[in-house]
Amino acid sequence: MQISFSHVLPFPLEGMQYVKDSLWHHGDFTFEPNQIYEIVASSGKGKTTLLDMIFGRRKDYKGEITINNENI
Repeated sequence: MQISFSHVLPFPLEGMQYVKDSLWHHGDFTFEPNQIYEIVASSGKGKTTLLDMIFGRRKDYKGEITINNENI
């Protein structure tokens, strides 16, 4: 399963400053199939929000998320 993000930013995180290696700092990124990813960040930086968006529990973001090229 391929999960792609295009200019996604959760509304609750707008206005926060992000370091260059932040997930939210990058405009586009993709989780490729058969790969393992580790997401590490301090509290309040959007890790749970990211998962909630992938699983469809959160819709309060701007940008586009696709799973296998289908917009969710």
